[in-house]
Amino acid sequence: MGSLTSIRKRHPKDKGGCYEIDLDRIMNLEDIRTTIMIKNIPNKYDMKQMLREINSRHKDRFDFFYLPIDYGNHCNVGYAFINFLHAAYILDFYRDYNGKGWPNYNSEKICDLKYGRIQGKAELKRHFSQTKVFKNQNKKLKPQIFDSRKVDPASIEKIIEDHRSRLQKRKEDRKSATQQFSSNLRDLN
Repeated sequence: MGSLTSIRKRHPKDKGGCYEIDLDRIMNLEDIRTTIMIKNIPNKYDMKQMLREINSRHKDRFDFFYLPIDYGNHCNVGYAFINFLHAAYILDFYRDYNGKGWPNYNSEKICDLKYGRIQGKAELKRHFSQTKVFKNQNKKLKPQIFDSRKVDPASIEKIIEDHRSRLQKRKEDRKSATQQFSSNLRDLN
């Protein structure tokens, strides 16, 4: 595992899956990246709707959010960036969104989550401050920056333990289903 400083810098182009989110590495605290890209967002979502949706289950867990908007048609461009206060918060977000449809619009798009190329609130602010979007007077079009809150270590441990328990239950359920299937096959013979 690299140092926090090296992880928070830009990552090279995705070779070997460096943008793939590995939940096991997060649970083992081996991957501490905190910025993810939310892909395949229906174009009709605006910043307010996205934040309402995300805050309904993940309030106070992130300090940066940006949904780029196409100035020509006033629709989002289909992706967003979010920076979490701790990598473990990605576990719940991943469970809630990755591989799922979008409830508020009749869209066939399926959410896909990847690590962002630029990592961390400070690096995101530095990057976007050099673009014209940061200078835009319309707050609805700018990256949203929130106060960074203190992370409670007990809540992080609970999130990780909950995910481990869920994974263990799934393994047990699969094992039981496999045994039941094998038993049914034997009964047929």
